[in-house]
Amino acid sequence: MINLKSKINALQYSILLSLSILCGVTLLPNSFSCFSMIISVIISFLLQIPSLVAFRNNDLPIPIFFKVVTAVFSILISVRLINIFSDFFVTSINPTQSKIYIAILISLALIYPSLKGIESISRGSIIGGFFSLISLILIMFCVPYTDMSMFTDRESTLKITDGLNLLFVFAPLVVSFAFNKNYKGKKLRANLLPFAIVSIVIALLMCFVKLLNISEYSYPLYTLSKISFKMIPMGLSGLFLVLSLICIFFGILYFNLSVKNIMDNHSKVMSLIFIFAVMIVSVLTIALPDVGKIILNNYFLLSLYLIITLLTPIFATIKGKKNV
Repeated sequence: MINLKSKINALQYSILLSLSILCGVTLLPNSFSCFSMIISVIISFLLQIPSLVAFRNNDLPIPIFFKVVTAVFSILISVRLINIFSDFFVTSINPTQSKIYIAILISLALIYPSLKGIESISRGSIIGGFFSLISLILIMFCVPYTDMSMFTDRESTLKITDGLNLLFVFAPLVVSFAFNKNYKGKKLRANLLPFAIVSIVIALLMCFVKLLNISEYSYPLYTLSKISFKMIPMGLSGLFLVLSLICIFFGILYFNLSVKNIMDNHSKVMSLIFIFAVMIVSVLTIALPDVGKIILNNYFLLSLYLIITLLTPIFATIKGKKNV
């Protein structure tokens, strides 16, 4: 197992984790209440406690079956992110563009940074995080709220499927144990704190957007970016696209690093396998929607979600005690 502590520091990890979670937030349909958002944050965070506690020990074994489940989950969530962005781009930006073309283009762009390894990704996340912060500030605070009377304050009813989509925003936390097992004792706090801070900030961000009374629009942050500020001659929708792409890039790279770490394989071949798997499955699910409905089904992903967060640390702990 590579010593991640020497490859990525707490700040870099926190920003990389933030960008990964922000990826889901930027393209999250705004059909949720503030209360449901907070509940989702709490549930997502609590589900990480078993793995945070269990994998403090570097020598604690992880069953092969759960390594495979983690890899499958990471690939499917990455595919889900690409598909959502492709669908958004086609429906909102360019209806004549092919979703398959966008999925392939994003996947190919991910090859080079994934091959460069964790050092380049972690350092690049600092730049991506800074740009994302500036973009969010411009999008969310350079908006003339007094001119938003055109928007309604219709409250949407929370559905079970909406709740699952909200839960999957925090999917990067699910595979966090791939990094956490490299921290022991008091170092656990250095890794636990980013989780708490990121979860709270993301929850506040989603609630802030919800309170802007634009619940009837699919992508609220994109809607905000289309509103021009008096001092800005053009809308900020282009900035939103760049923000979304940055978050998607680092979000998928985060899952790539997690899979490589949990598989104890940090070769470039492993990176290529992951990226091409994401590209092939993305194209497959777009070209064959029925296949996408099966492998990207919310309940199927939730099953993998619970296996990773609850069953993995339990079985690993039991096996670890037997080997003592």
